[in-house]
Amino acid sequence: MTLDLLGWRAKSSSGLVTSDNDREARWAAEIKYYSARDVYHKRERRTPISKKSWQQWWEDKYGEPYMEYVHRMSERKKRGESPF
Repeated sequence: MTLDLLGWRAKSSSGLVTSDNDREARWAAEIKYYSARDVYHKRERRTPISKKSWQQWWEDKYGEPYMEYVHRMSERKKRGESPF
């Protein structure tokens, strides 16, 4: 028996189990997406402290090429898919 109530799943054999991994993965994807959106307009300007470009900062933080990510998310949006 499984009961899903406000993100909690009650299973008869193991007590309460949350879907925290799914929720955390979604939040991480949202943070990455909105961070990319925020960086887009200032991607060639320098960050205040490290003096690297905002695009370089994003690539260092998320470990993938910024413009590839932007194009991939743009294509998903054009197809009507969720970026998360």
